[in-house]
Order: sequence, then structure tokens, then C-alpha cells
Amino acid sequence: MATHGADMLSMGDSPVIMLGAERYEQLALPYEQQVIEALHEATDKIMSLHICGDTTELLPAMATSGADVLEVDHDLDMELACEVVPDEIALWGNIDPVALLCQGSPEAVKAACRRTQAAVQAAERSRFVLSSGCALAPETPEENVRALINAVSTGGL
Repeated sequence: MATHGADMLSMGDSPVIMLGAERYEQLALPYEQQVIEALHEATDKIMSLHICGDTTELLPAMATSGADVLEVDHDLDMELACEVVPDEIALWGNIDPVALLCQGSPEAVKAACRRTQAAVQAAERSRFVLSSGCALAPETPEENVRALINAVSTGGL
């Protein structure tokens, strides 16, 4: 992907949410660190790590993965993420892709975007990308995606 023009590489490790913090650190994190380090050495691309679900317990260890960006799902409290993750690591997320983006209204999407942006701004965090917390369902209404894009481009207004 890096050799074909990707600006950023994203590594998803969704199943590790089932391990819990201790087993994650023992069984998965060392391999994530190796992969991320190898890709940093091989490319000049930004590396992102995504683990689905409520990663509250895993977040401190995820922050040691070597990833430049942590993509956080909607189940994770953004205020907590801003406190736990060092400022040099960007956060990406965490709008609910199902209940809000797929099944909600544009107004609900806008309100969620405002809440997330307010939490990030209150933490005085500058390295943040407002986005869906995980992959979008194919049936996600265009007007909800446009509401998210508008929130990003206008700062949530």
C-alpha cells in the first residue's frame, strides 16, 4: 500500500479486544509493536492501530504500540482517551458507525460530533481526526455521512 501511494497505513487487530489487558500485553502487543516498527523502518508512512470496541483497559498498552495514530471506537470515552494517550499520538474516531451514522438522523450525527469535538477541545488536544469509530455499513445514508463531513469541515458548527 505504501508503494502505491497510501498516505497512511492502518493495522486492525479487532479480535484482541476479547483478551483483556494482561493477555493483550503478553500475546498481541509485542507482535503489533514488531509490525509497526518494521513498517516505520520500511516506509515513511504514518501508522495507525485500530482495535474495535471499548478499549479502555487496553488503551495504555495501545499507546506503547509505536503507532502514530490510535483509531478509537465509539464505545471508548473520548475524554478518557485524551487523558490516557500521550499528545504526540493522534486520536481518530469515535462516532458510532451503526446507531448514529447508519441508523441515526443527520441531527443526531451533528450532535455527537459536537460532543466529541468538545471533549477533544476541552483536553486541548490538537492531534485528532473526527471520524467514524469503525467501518461504515454499506447502507449508511449519504445524508449522515455528509453531516459528519460537514462537522469536520466546519469544526462542528
